[in-house]
Amino acid sequence: MIHFFSMIQGSSSAATRCGTKKSGIESHTHGWLSGAKVRCFVDENDHDVVEVYATHGSGNHNFKGKAIGLVFRSVNGKIDFISSIQLLTDLKYRYI
Repeated sequence: MIHFFSMIQGSSSAATRCGTKKSGIESHTHGWLSGAKVRCFVDENDHDVVEVYATHGSGNHNFKGKAIGLVFRSVNGKIDFISSIQLLTDLKYRYI
């Protein structure tokens, strides 16, 4: 059953991809020098996890990537973002 959905639009028509709870879904979008990777999966507590990474571009494969944060649903139900620095010091949140 589809749990995750991704859509990308470039110079041609849009493309979509789906992921299940078991497979998750991942995308990597980049320019020549930098980019971003987004990884969605379900954790051991059955919560959706959305990880965001800064990554290399097409011309810079020496940069391995750096976690920059998580998207999550806070206690009051709002969608929020927490940076990787905040994650190291304050883990009081609930995943989507």
